[in-house]
Amino acid sequence: MTWSYGKVGDGLTPASTFVSLDMYDVTDGARQRVEVPWSGAPNVSTSGPEIVISDGKANSTLVDPVTGTVSELSADELKYPKGCPACKQLTEVYGQTAAGLLVGGAREFWVRGGWFSRNVAPKGTDKGSGVVTSVAADRVLAKWALAKKAKRAATHELWTVHDAATGRPLVSVECHRPAIKPGRYPQAVLSPSGDRLIAGNLAFDLTAGEGHCFEAEDGSSHLTLATVTDDGIAYGAENARDAAEALAGGGLPVAMDFGTWTTDQLSRNARLPGTESTGVGVFRWTDRQERTHLIGYPRTD
Repeated sequence: MTWSYGKVGDGLTPASTFVSLDMYDVTDGARQRVEVPWSGAPNVSTSGPEIVISDGKANSTLVDPVTGTVSELSADELKYPKGCPACKQLTEVYGQTAAGLLVGGAREFWVRGGWFSRNVAPKGTDKGSGVVTSVAADRVLAKWALAKKAKRAATHELWTVHDAATGRPLVSVECHRPAIKPGRYPQAVLSPSGDRLIAGNLAFDLTAGEGHCFEAEDGSSHLTLATVTDDGIAYGAENARDAAEALAGGGLPVAMDFGTWTTDQLSRNARLPGTESTGVGVFRWTDRQERTHLIGYPRTD
């Protein structure tokens, strides 16, 4: 699926804006286009059975990728958990899981008609502090405040990968709490098999039940991971602002080994794959007419 956001108009009538979705059948490449009227910058999520378009707040539209059926969902249909005033503050629809829409407030999050974060909080945390930071397929990455009596409660927070269908915590790791809250959190990326997950300076081996936070003793971090493979290798860059900059050639490219949790520097001019599947790395490049292309290279080692 690909999508774009823009407007139409002939200059004589007011322009209307919409989200255009192009959905492709993986068997024969047949394309189905759906255009959804939309005002304001959209957030588009493909984490669940349906495509979710949201306004970064509580309003969303669902699109069935098979039939193209479009259905709208308003804020009063989100089934807020009882006894959770923070759920109605800064409410945002993050995407869809197999169990329903994933929604979060200023604190705490829930699946509409399903589980509630307070009931699945990792041990040793403040049960009312959970915040969704990213969603990738059937996994939810959330950060939690440590319980007040925890030894490092004042300086650290817990990052946890949850099962999106049940909310069950799968693996966690502690990281220093940043002095300034970031404008946005890093996007979680799963390996093709779903066995490993990365997000910024975080890496999780879901099969081994281990996580690692790449940071110095003072909490500073210069590593951003962008791509993860089924071979236990993640690619990223040091001194890159985010994954997009690392994939565009910014920073110093590195490879991280899940077996040792160590990084090795790559050639300064190495380009990182946007994704890898069945041993083929997929790279994005732009030609002289500013047209974007994708090209795949089989792994040679």
